[in-house]
Amino acid sequence: MNLISRRPKFAAMLLALSTACGLLQAQDFPNKTITIVVPYAAGGSTDVSARTLAAEMAKTLGVSVVVDNKPSAGGFVAATTVAKAPKDGYTLLLSNGTMTATNPSLFRNLPYKVADFAPISGIMKFPYVINANTTIPVKSVADMIAYARSKPEGITIGTVGTGTQTHIVAEWLGRALGIKVTPIHYKGTSQSSIDVIGGRLDFMVDGLSTAAVMHNSGKLRIVVSMGKERQAILPAGVQTFEEAGYPDLFSYADFGLMAPTGTPPAVMRRLHAAVIAGLKSPDMIEKMQARGEVPTPSATPEEYGAFIASETTRWAGIIKPMNLQMD
Repeated sequence: MNLISRRPKFAAMLLALSTACGLLQAQDFPNKTITIVVPYAAGGSTDVSARTLAAEMAKTLGVSVVVDNKPSAGGFVAATTVAKAPKDGYTLLLSNGTMTATNPSLFRNLPYKVADFAPISGIMKFPYVINANTTIPVKSVADMIAYARSKPEGITIGTVGTGTQTHIVAEWLGRALGIKVTPIHYKGTSQSSIDVIGGRLDFMVDGLSTAAVMHNSGKLRIVVSMGKERQAILPAGVQTFEEAGYPDLFSYADFGLMAPTGTPPAVMRRLHAAVIAGLKSPDMIEKMQARGEVPTPSATPEEYGAFIASETTRWAGIIKPMNLQMD
């Protein structure tokens, strides 16, 4: 009886000890290098933004903040790496909408759960755009629909892989515009750009920053932006879907920072403050604007969590009618 009666007291002591250790850990945080795991190869626009933010966060936190690139389909490698990391704030995830909002509706057996991660803050977003070969007679959404309907086989649209948001966007466009679309999957945008330029592919889904460079050089043509607003780098004369009469056809690549669930609240607050300070940096703002990126700082970690939840619901509604399911 005495042993049984002592168990609640012992459990309470363990909880108090654990809490005290967490507080001490948080007070000492950070005292070593912090790593941001990025689900893309080095050198891309998102990787560049992650490295710029890491440098800004280092100024606030007083320790080095480095990027570890772990590219893979669906962000699985990056996500599982961080999910299994110690819950101490030293290993963070550059999250994206594919990992948090669309993968749960697409994959039957995800190697991670969104619940494995605690939101820190949104970082930025940029709209997807649809690029075309410059020799085809397509300069607007109406042209795109007419062109697709003139071809019995419909049109081909390049994506950056099966199950990615770009894949979903390609399927979504076909349903929303009433045209036949065949998605062609690549491992990145470099090869799909080559195939669009060479006429082997009609269109491709791309991010605004890289698409604007290709458009302005005359190599590809941006037909339409999926942004609800016009970024400064969007070339004059290029429509948004909203301007073309399709206000529900909007989609962004969105990014944020997350830590393993269970990271002490005080550590999370320190990390959130460092992200917000970094996003307010004039140098960071200038570089993001030059790439067509929109900063998306969250007032609190909870606000970023609410955004993820709302996006998960929105994308589930888009994906469900497509009957897309992956193993």
